Amino acid sequence: MDGEQARAAAVERLLAKVRSYSVLMYVGTMVVTLGPRMAANAMSPAAVAAAARVVSNGPLTCLLFAAATALLQGKLARVLEREDEPAAGAARAPRLTPLAAWPLAVITWACITCFFFHYLLFGDVAAPSCAGWAVVAVASAANLAIAAHTVNVTWLEEDFAGREGGGAEEFGRMVACLR
Repeated sequence: MDGEQARAAAVERLLAKVRSYSVLMYVGTMVVTLGPRMAANAMSPAAVAAAARVVSNGPLTCLLFAAATALLQGKLARVLEREDEPAAGAARAPRLTPLAAWPLAVITWACITCFFFHYLLFGDVAAPSCAGWAVVAVASAANLAIAAHTVNVTWLEEDFAGREGGGAEEFGRMVACLR
């Protein structure tokens, strides 16, 4: 019974990580979508013009996009990583299956791309240059590649080791999202 309780506690910790990550993505997307628009409406025209010049600053924008990428992709990696490996003979800690991991990676990519897009437009008052759009496109593509790499790396060891069950019989249930 102690092993079952430990497994249930590990599953609950994993689900809590996924829930907190999902809430972070939801709230973060709302903030980056509405924040620039609300800030532009609350600022004086001179301040809006100054903010638009800062937004159009290429190196600063690239630095901000790199920091946002590192923050969110690191958070995604922590959600997907398996807890400490168990001692010999003990059951492995649960982890998300690709059925649940890929949507998290796609949501991460979509949220960070939304941030890039709304940052560049700054509440529809900035007129982004072609170089600004190029930075957004490159940053978005890089985020998609990093998210795909993160999901693939977390499953690489298991693909080579072989799976202990097909998983098809668990399809359609929440259990299909945990392994």
